[in-house]
Amino acid sequence: MIKAETLPAISQYLKDWNLSEVQLIAETHTSYIYKTRYNERSAILKILRALGAIDEKNAAAALTHFNGHGSIRVMHHSDAALLLEYAEGPDLRSLVTQGQDQEATAIIADTLNKLHSQPLPSRTQEFTPLRIWFRSLFARAQTSTDPFYTKAASIAEELLSAPQDTCVLHGDIHHENIILGDRGWLAI
Repeated sequence: MIKAETLPAISQYLKDWNLSEVQLIAETHTSYIYKTRYNERSAILKILRALGAIDEKNAAAALTHFNGHGSIRVMHHSDAALLLEYAEGPDLRSLVTQGQDQEATAIIADTLNKLHSQPLPSRTQEFTPLRIWFRSLFARAQTSTDPFYTKAASIAEELLSAPQDTCVLHGDIHHENIILGDRGWLAI
């Protein structure tokens, strides 16, 4: 099934990216996620909603930077959509439900090590600095009487003032966002 509101975009991507067999598999607050065929293989087409345009632009930049090293690959992207490598296997929840949380945690750590081993690109303008991501914490610490916020803001300020081992962060690592694919466990 294809959502009517995505039909014009899908028609364009079918032509531009040479896609076929488009099937809706999920709908989130940021995007419509379709399974499709690209170059004789399964792929994921994410059509972005207005709410997802900013977050997914960051995701496309990060996944492009990781270049499949610990993550799925981006095959094409535009301001309104991403075409991504398809990982068919289970996510890490399956290990947790089988009582293998330590193994799942080790896989998360290994995946993060792969992602973070990518050298920082010379151009970093497309990535949002952590100081911007932490701005709501800093603002809350200024107005809150709760010592938790002032302590957390103080720690964040200390770490941000003396960065070490700077790298591009994934930003949304959790058990559902690491999936088993043909190339092993991959962050999506």
